[in-house]
Amino acid sequence: MSRNSKHKLEGFTLAEHFLEFRSCLMKVVLSFIIVTIITFQFSWDIFRFLSKPLASLSGDYGNFHFIYTKLTEGFMTELKISFISSFFLCSPIFSINFINF
Repeated sequence: MSRNSKHKLEGFTLAEHFLEFRSCLMKVVLSFIIVTIITFQFSWDIFRFLSKPLASLSGDYGNFHFIYTKLTEGFMTELKISFISSFFLCSPIFSINFINF
């Protein structure tokens, strides 16, 4: 830390630190929600991209499909793919806000 930034941090009260933490947290949460909604629209495209190596092993790529045994399993797969991909895409935002805090 440089001398100027050290004096700048010493002037913050506890309430100001909480306000700064809240603003950083809100930026991260909002960006995660927005990217999750966007990636949810492309979750089947991402799923097909990730399952191409497995489908190529089956030999007949055009006839390859996954079987869902529960009613909600297809939706949960889409949701998990969108969460994981949004976490991956938002990791720079997470790290920048963590470093700035």
